[in-house]
Amino acid sequence: MPKTCALISKEEIRREDLITLLHEVKAVIHPDEVYDGHLSHGNQHVWILLDNHILDYLEDYDREVIEQKLAGKPQSSIVLDVSRTSESQQLAVDFAYRCAQIWPCVVYDLIDKVYSTEELFQIRAAGKGFEK
Repeated sequence: MPKTCALISKEEIRREDLITLLHEVKAVIHPDEVYDGHLSHGNQHVWILLDNHILDYLEDYDREVIEQKLAGKPQSSIVLDVSRTSESQQLAVDFAYRCAQIWPCVVYDLIDKVYSTEELFQIRAAGKGFEK
């Protein structure tokens, strides 16, 4: 079962803009009825979906942390379903990094951890994943 996290941005991300990015990173576009895209390299897999409904279910504490780290209110959410391999974690970090270069965002593990853009850049520089 994949690990899920969300890239949450204070900008309103349009599906068309996400699809453009997915083309740039050579993702498979609309691989099924659920996801907007799928990235694969060998045994690395990340499924990608623009899903703003996640924002409706944020706990108050998580919303406060997200707003603080975003320096604004969350407007959009890109969900990443990441295969449970360390290589897939790195692929997810690379995709999140690319998103953060375009849209100010944080990474939320949907449980209790929110990574700021700066923390995301540090994780990527260290060659790590979002695993605890």
